[in-house]
Amino acid sequence: MSLKFLASLFIFIVFVYTILVVAQNTRRQRALTEKKEQEFWDREKKANSVRKKPLDGLDYVKIPLEKLPMNALSEDEKAREYKELLTYLSTQPVVNLTGFTNTDLKLEYGTANITPLSQYDQNYTVLVRTLQQWADLLLESGNGSRVCRLHRHRRQPYLLCAG
Repeated sequence: MSLKFLASLFIFIVFVYTILVVAQNTRRQRALTEKKEQEFWDREKKANSVRKKPLDGLDYVKIPLEKLPMNALSEDEKAREYKELLTYLSTQPVVNLTGFTNTDLKLEYGTANITPLSQYDQNYTVLVRTLQQWADLLLESGNGSRVCRLHRHRRQPYLLCAG
């Protein structure tokens, strides 16, 4: 046999082997994807059949308006908007549900609670954003000593206020 033929045969064998390895890896990946997708849908189906449960055990965020500098920048329109929003939020249920999927929430509290839970989490997002915007405004206006910072301890947010 000629050297040219052997080189061509070797290249052909390597090519076929590579195709087989790629095909096997593609099949394996497809099977894993299908398995994960099936597990997702099984979990979602289970979550959709969970009955409504009480929401008493949630870590509700209490907004301590008395600790916030509510008198600061009383003439500023933006500050007034932030304070009004915080006052409104203090009367609403606020819960930090960051990190939970809708499926997690439905499994834990029931499908019928997904709408209020979403609202509670949205309230939390608005709270954090409003506190940040208000703090920025206080800092820009030279009232940095009155800024409150939001911290977390065991998933429960709390405020640290200076001044």
